[in-house]
Amino acid sequence: MSADLARWLDHAAGARFSNCAAFAANWVEQAMGEHPALWVRDLSEQDWRAELAKRGGMRRAMAEVAAGCGARAVAWTNARPGDVGLVNTRDAEGRRNRVCAVRAPVGGWALWAGRAGLLVVEADALKVWRVVHG
Repeated sequence: MSADLARWLDHAAGARFSNCAAFAANWVEQAMGEHPALWVRDLSEQDWRAELAKRGGMRRAMAEVAAGCGARAVAWTNARPGDVGLVNTRDAEGRRNRVCAVRAPVGGWALWAGRAGLLVVEADALKVWRVVHG
């Protein structure tokens, strides 16, 4: 699985995603064979945030998507490569952001940072879902 994840991250580094959820959902589609939330795919960052507000926030929306694709919640301390998480990061101005991320094979969380592209960073996970069972 780590080899598949590494190949996907290489691909993702050259791709463009409309928002962090589209990035994480693309990994879930690769790992599980089905896209977990087609509604996130083409939303701009601004539209993504508006949709989150309608759905009760990032944590609730991610839990809904995870349940729909069969991913199960695990303790953040048990996160392993390929898991999807809701993590805290800081933007360029130092403001906290919650973003969807994928646990990278070498530690840290891979996340889509808009114009900055793919980053792998150490971050605190608020919630983690096991995507690849086994």
